[in-house]
Amino acid sequence: MLLSKSVIRILGSLGLGCGILAGQTQLAVTTSPSSIETNQTSRLLISLTNINPAGNAQVLQGDVLRIYLALGNGAVQSVDPNLILGGTVFQTGDWVVDQSAGINPVTLVYQGPNQLWPALESVAVSLQIQPPASVSVGEIVLRVPTDGRYGAQEWLVSTINLVTADLLAPSASAISSLTNVTAVVGPQGPAGPAGPAGPQGVPGTEGPQGAQGSVGPPGPQGPQGPAGTAGPQGAAGAVGPVGPTGPTGAAGATGLAGPKGPPGDPGLAGPTGSVGPIGPQGPAGPVNIYWTKNSGQIALAGDPEKLPSPASLITLSLPEGGYWVLAHVMILNGGATAENAQCDLGGSGVAGATIAPHWAATIPLQTTVSGGTLTLECSINGAATVLAGSAWMTAVEGTNIVKQ
Repeated sequence: MLLSKSVIRILGSLGLGCGILAGQTQLAVTTSPSSIETNQTSRLLISLTNINPAGNAQVLQGDVLRIYLALGNGAVQSVDPNLILGGTVFQTGDWVVDQSAGINPVTLVYQGPNQLWPALESVAVSLQIQPPASVSVGEIVLRVPTDGRYGAQEWLVSTINLVTADLLAPSASAISSLTNVTAVVGPQGPAGPAGPAGPQGVPGTEGPQGAQGSVGPPGPQGPQGPAGTAGPQGAAGAVGPVGPTGPTGAAGATGLAGPKGPPGDPGLAGPTGSVGPIGPQGPAGPVNIYWTKNSGQIALAGDPEKLPSPASLITLSLPEGGYWVLAHVMILNGGATAENAQCDLGGSGVAGATIAPHWAATIPLQTTVSGGTLTLECSINGAATVLAGSAWMTAVEGTNIVKQ
């Protein structure tokens, strides 16, 4: 959009007066009518116009503008959803009215593509209002996004007069109805002083690239540059011919002994050796062995015919000499209680055992004697039925019997 120099100068002076920063979109709020007549005005048009010609901040999809109205005792009754667009950039549907949270504030939401808001382009919304009943000063407050694209201030406050008909400016129709009015044109006044220079205009588009110039003469030779880094190592060369054999070196030190090898196979058997000399004569073996037994059973208790206690089981008679005597007897307990049995072999070999009920135990005995009669005797302490059987006795004669 091309702007005349006068329009740009006007917008530049507005920008300087309002403290507009370059690049920001600065919205001005205007109303039609400019004042509201009490008890009369029922329609109000509010326009939002960008007045910064140097603005390059984009309008982003989702931007929200809120317009708050304080109309004395008047009120907003409805909002026309059909917005009025001034300019050629914004299209129908880019801006919509959001009434989900009510109609005051009036909420405008941008749904179009991200783009610049050109200077002097506007968006207007029409309101149906209940006019105020008394004279006052109303306020129209515009709230913009806070990211700086619409200026440094979030809240922009404008005022609107709420007046009676006699305080309104005369309309064009009222002026045209005046009659018998003579207008006298006075002499032209002197030219006023030149106004201040306006701000720099928007930069023009870049012109086309010029034709390529001719090649200039070569410049003088520059100084020699620093030495470059060493290149990579080359590939290995071919192997040279074998040289002559050198003299034989001195013998090295003897190395450590290796590990022991596995045993070899057994050798053949050697010839039978000669018979060795006869060894010394060994000690004399036993001369005589005496033995006796009793294979029957003898009652030790619990039987009317039991032998006196202790009872003699077997007897062995030995001639004069040295003897090693062994004896053995089995005791059977037929009673219901345990019994202690004691056995004696010739008064020098004593052994005993405790026999459990209905159980049997073997009692071994041994001793050494020099001859005579040996008797194996056994006795018990209780009165149960106890039997002694399988008794035997052996005496081995020897010349050197040693007890260890």
